[in-house]
Amino acid sequence: MELLKELTELSVITKQKNRDDVEIKLQIQVYIKKLSTIPADMAIHAIRSWPEQNTPDAKWWPSWSELKALFSDALEDRKLMIKACEGE
Repeated sequence: MELLKELTELSVITKQKNRDDVEIKLQIQVYIKKLSTIPADMAIHAIRSWPEQNTPDAKWWPSWSELKALFSDALEDRKLMIKACEGE
């Protein structure tokens, strides 16, 4: 539910490129499915930080690759730390 709330808010504060309500809802559902595979704190941080970036693109709804770029390095670092803690 938290991801739905965050993505809905993001859709309100960013511009959409010629999408109707059905397409926006579908896109949010797909993003929720993809973001559900990573730790919630990282997903929420990526969503919230998108419009705060100092780039012209930040006013637009992010593509999946743009959103993923905001958490992919941190996710890999976290996986390495977990692995190290487990002694692997």
